[in-house]
Amino acid sequence: IEEQVAALKEEIQGSEAPDEERFAELSEILEEKRALLEESAAGVEELGASLAAAREELTQSLMKSEAAAKRVTSLSARLETLKGIQQKAVAEGKLPAWLKKMGLEGMEPFYKNLEIDEGWSLAAEAVLSVRAHALPVGELRRAAGFTFDPPPGRLAFYGRDSQPVTGQSESPRGLPPLAQFVRTRDAGAAPALSHWLSGVYAAGSLDEAIAARGELKPGERIATREGHIVDAASIAFWAEESVASGILSRQAEIDSLGSALAEAQGEADAQAEAVKRVRARVDGLDAELRTERSQEGRERDELHALEVEYTRLSGAIAAYKNRSEKVKADIASLTRRAQEVEESRAAAEEKFSGLDESLSGMQQAELTAQQALEKAQRESEGLQSRIRDLKEQANLSRVKERDAREHKTETEEGAERAREESQSMAEEREALTEELAELNATAQVEGLAVFIEERDRTKASEIEAQGQSDAAENTLEAARSEQRALLDGQMPRQQAIADLQVKRQAWVTQSQTFTEAIDASGEDRIELARIVVREKLKAGTLKNRVARLVEEIAALGPVNHAALENLETSRKAMAETARQVEDLNAAIENLEATIRKIDAETRTLLKSTFETVSANFTQMFKDLFGGGTASLTMTGDEILDSGVEVRAQPPGKRNASVKLLSGGEQALTATALVFAIFSLNPAPFCLLDEVDAPLDEANQDRLARQIVAMSGSTQFMMITHHRVTMEYLKRLVGVTMKEPGVSRVVAVDVAEGTKLAQS
Repeated sequence: IEEQVAALKEEIQGSEAPDEERFAELSEILEEKRALLEESAAGVEELGASLAAAREELTQSLMKSEAAAKRVTSLSARLETLKGIQQKAVAEGKLPAWLKKMGLEGMEPFYKNLEIDEGWSLAAEAVLSVRAHALPVGELRRAAGFTFDPPPGRLAFYGRDSQPVTGQSESPRGLPPLAQFVRTRDAGAAPALSHWLSGVYAAGSLDEAIAARGELKPGERIATREGHIVDAASIAFWAEESVASGILSRQAEIDSLGSALAEAQGEADAQAEAVKRVRARVDGLDAELRTERSQEGRERDELHALEVEYTRLSGAIAAYKNRSEKVKADIASLTRRAQEVEESRAAAEEKFSGLDESLSGMQQAELTAQQALEKAQRESEGLQSRIRDLKEQANLSRVKERDAREHKTETEEGAERAREESQSMAEEREALTEELAELNATAQVEGLAVFIEERDRTKASEIEAQGQSDAAENTLEAARSEQRALLDGQMPRQQAIADLQVKRQAWVTQSQTFTEAIDASGEDRIELARIVVREKLKAGTLKNRVARLVEEIAALGPVNHAALENLETSRKAMAETARQVEDLNAAIENLEATIRKIDAETRTLLKSTFETVSANFTQMFKDLFGGGTASLTMTGDEILDSGVEVRAQPPGKRNASVKLLSGGEQALTATALVFAIFSLNPAPFCLLDEVDAPLDEANQDRLARQIVAMSGSTQFMMITHHRVTMEYLKRLVGVTMKEPGVSRVVAVDVAEGTKLAQS
């Protein structure tokens, strides 16, 4: 215990106390850091809201920019298409070659500078007719020079030296002149236009024109929006005869589209610039937000590190205080235990000292009793010898019986006294017998009982001798002398008995003290007495044994009062673990059963799916190759681990492996397999990226027809560069790059383009 107390004190002195000043400083720093972190979090949240708003604005700007770009693309595509048609209309026939031969291919036709109000293009074209394509000449008479090699088609020239028409007759029924809706940007062409439109009026409908034709003068005409011409005697209906027809309306649309395209391009550029500005702002806010978040992260890391240190110090301080209190409590407990042990040791030493004294007294009493027993035995032997002598004397006394009769009375009185003395001795014998029984239980003085028994027999002999002395008057005096001698011999024995009683009383007192000590120790005193007597233990031996037992108890350490509770907890934990193991085993069995079920269902489903795909592949191969055979075969017995072998034989070939097929045939076979798998569960949309690249035109045609056949349930988008495939498509989308780095998407509806080209 003293060593434990010293170790605990050394532990307190050797342990380093936590830095409480640093703990207080950390508390203040944590408060400041938390306040700064809240400010940073608020700033990050504000920046996040601003960034979200900027991104929303960017999304709107991108949508507007995309819409503007789409409008530019649409207008550009329409404009390019119309320009192409217009160019085709101009280049149609033999006139372009003739104009080139005459050096007139660069001259600008009359319609290029016309400005026609919306809705009056057909009327202007019906009135101008071939003059819409008229070419300018400085003097009109110069055009007569082409008579030696006239143009191969209809062609008009106008002179830039002509004079405009002045004056205007009264219009029929107030109809406006057509010249009000048709103008030219070329001042040199204005006189010719005034001549060609002179006397031509505009009507909104054919009925209106017919109603006003009665007021027309000779040479005057009325043109309707639909291009119909009404004069006083006829009606000429308008109809497009070729691509050249509608050239003015197309030109008007081209001019309108040009203006709209310029406006749309400006809007697209403005939206693109707005997108750049907003994107720059978003990038700036994003960078700022990342910086703030990085700063916030660093502050959080610093705060976390401080909190960890704070928690560690707090725990260390609490642990130090708890350990200090625990050590102090342990020291106090050990001190109390030491005092209790010391008191117990002192009490034990005192008890053992008393026991040692009691044991010494008992051993001395036993020795004294043994000596008394030996003395009594010697006296008994002397008495027995004396009795034998008395018997001999009794025999002699019979002879002298006659002489003793006269002394009968006196002898009877002596005998009566002898009987009384014998009765007293019998009572004394019973007391000694009881005392002997007690001595026999504790000190084992069996010999004393023998002495008493011999003494009893001696007493009996004495009584018999006294009885016989009635007849022996001669020996009466001798008997009296013998009686006195016996009484004299009895006195030492009575003194010895008195001494034994005194010693017995001392032994009883010591025995009571010893019994109380044994009762206080909780041991069985009878068993201890037997052990002490049997082993003849000494007080020193018992002290050494007690010291050894104390050392063994100290070596065992303090009693763990929680051991039973810990054992019960461990048993419960073990039972819970066993239950969990049983649950896990049951779960494993269920899982294995589920896996087996899934494997079985997978095998069944995979087999049916494989058979369906194989059948689809066979049919798809025949459709794409126009015949032949193809199949799919499992390479192993276990369907889940087996590979798949592809067998394909195009028409007219007997190859043993797909590796012997040409590149195009392999590509078409792979396409057939992909389509076979695709047809198992068709998707609503499918993208094909240049699958026809390695195919020749015949195979391209079969592939395109197969795709068209499958397009009933699936929309196909195909990337291709082959003309044969494009002929089967409904809509073409291309990307052009007129300027480096500037791409434009051009989309053409094939059906609409075909109709437009045919018109």
